[in-house]
Amino acid sequence: FHDVRIGEELSAFFPQIPVYVENDANCAAIAESESGAARAYASSVTITLGTGVGAGVIIEKKVFVGYSNLAPEIGHLVIETDGEPAHAAAAYISATGLIEQTARAVCSHPDSRLALLAHEDGAITAKTAFAAARQSDAAAQEVIQRYLHYLAISLSNIVYCYGPQIIVLGGGVCNEGSALLEPLSRELDRVLMPDSRGKVALALAHYKNDAGIIGSAMLYDSDERRRGQIISEQKT
Repeated sequence: FHDVRIGEELSAFFPQIPVYVENDANCAAIAESESGAARAYASSVTITLGTGVGAGVIIEKKVFVGYSNLAPEIGHLVIETDGEPAHAAAAYISATGLIEQTARAVCSHPDSRLALLAHEDGAITAKTAFAAARQSDAAAQEVIQRYLHYLAISLSNIVYCYGPQIIVLGGGVCNEGSALLEPLSRELDRVLMPDSRGKVALALAHYKNDAGIIGSAMLYDSDERRRGQIISEQKT
């Protein structure tokens, strides 16, 4: 599709029902900001680490989309100029990127516990390297450390650009829980400038993989509140 106004198209079929169209990452950010992990914060960034990298920025409880209405595209941040062909963050910090890095490590270390787990499971997933790392496999630990480093670099760029109070992480990779969050927090503090350390909270998405659909359901409510505010302002 190119320049298709899908909202208008759907409204023609459902004239009595409000139709809202929003980026799924923005919807996830709305859900986490309204009643999830970021509910106590006015400014937050929610990132989903899945097939790609999605992100939604909330500033003073409002979604930020930039002048182009396309921001933020955090997955396209250049974090390495002499590495993956795409050079962008998504090639390093998405679940897909982690799987590809794990696959290369399996080929390079065929006798490792990492390789054994991959063969036992019959497939390499975002869980494989974490599972092998928990068994003290050196190859897996190297994969995880590299992954965390690039994720921390990406988060540091977000801290510098948007200055959020909290960064919320979602997507399949975040099912690792504290095994992801704790070392990531340490690595983020390591790569941040001293004045920025300890000033942004990290949390896992409260709504997990349902954040997007829950946030989309909130679009109607937020629009109704906005309309009520406009009416109130007009009356005064």
